[in-house]
Amino acid sequence: MARARYLWLPSQNYNNADAIQECRRAIKFNPDLTEAHELLASLYVHSGLLKEAVVEAMRARQADPTNGQATITIAEAQTDEGDCEKALVTLESVPDFRILMCRFIATPGAI
Repeated sequence: MARARYLWLPSQNYNNADAIQECRRAIKFNPDLTEAHELLASLYVHSGLLKEAVVEAMRARQADPTNGQATITIAEAQTDEGDCEKALVTLESVPDFRILMCRFIATPGAI
């Protein structure tokens, strides 16, 4: 996962394709690796692959139901799809909704 995160740095020109491949490789070896699903979901959002992003974020959330970042990523994809109401419902479904809402609003491109 360190390599995937490294590839997504500005100094590496946000090498999205290779970072995605690294995440997929990590998932192949450990399908329950929450961090890999979470990062892959974020990479998919940045690539405009919104349905794929939701699938990966949901996998991260299944492995760890308290995963706030996965919930934010799902809501971000829903917002990018133009479904802000669904995004709000997604965020309201978690106990720390107010904290997540603040983080969601602070996420570039979320609104």
